[in-house]
Amino acid sequence: MLANTLNIYELTGAVLLNGEAASDQCVMVLSADMDKFVTGAITDEDGNYKIELPYAERGKSVVLVVKIQGPVLALEHRVILPGTSGSRQDFAFNTAGKGFSTLQGTIVSDDGYVPPTLEIAITPIHLNDVPQPVENFFLRRDAGVVDASFYEKKITPDHFELRVQNGSYRISGVNIIYQRPVSTLQAPNSFIVDSVYADSETVSLPGEPMGGFILDIRSDRKISMHLKRTLSI
Repeated sequence: MLANTLNIYELTGAVLLNGEAASDQCVMVLSADMDKFVTGAITDEDGNYKIELPYAERGKSVVLVVKIQGPVLALEHRVILPGTSGSRQDFAFNTAGKGFSTLQGTIVSDDGYVPPTLEIAITPIHLNDVPQPVENFFLRRDAGVVDASFYEKKITPDHFELRVQNGSYRISGVNIIYQRPVSTLQAPNSFIVDSVYADSETVSLPGEPMGGFILDIRSDRKISMHLKRTLSI
């Protein structure tokens, strides 16, 4: 145990979101060139994290990345030198400040029917003040874990609101019923977001239903997500 302890260097800290503990958030260590995932951890209920680095890495620069994946979407990175920058690294996100905007979404259906729940997915493409190499790790959670999206949530009944870091995002939505209709005459009971309109514009955002629609956020924005019935799976 002693030998193992000597071979481990602990990096600890806390993550706060608007002054409150940010639990269940991802903290990653990347190589200095931001090209490789080194290790990571998840914050506990008090917002604390502990990362064990090989002691051989002490004195080598690494990049510490903290991702907030709900109820706010945000990311911060920091270059540190373990052992000289200090072993404790705290992060405090203030979403009321500069660099954050509010995204409001409304679900719309041409026939007036909106399913009781809709699963929306939002993934950043670019975030202000985040280097391009770090963008490759937006969906990385662990060495072998890559999320399908940065943020997913089932919303009810027909609207949502998020506070997000300014940047560009992909947004999509589905309500899939995993059963086939009894007959071809039965109306499909699954839905997909087929188009997204921002700020009362008459042209849909660029993109497509499965890959998501691209939305630039530099200030508060309102979007309407239009549903299309699709075949059940």
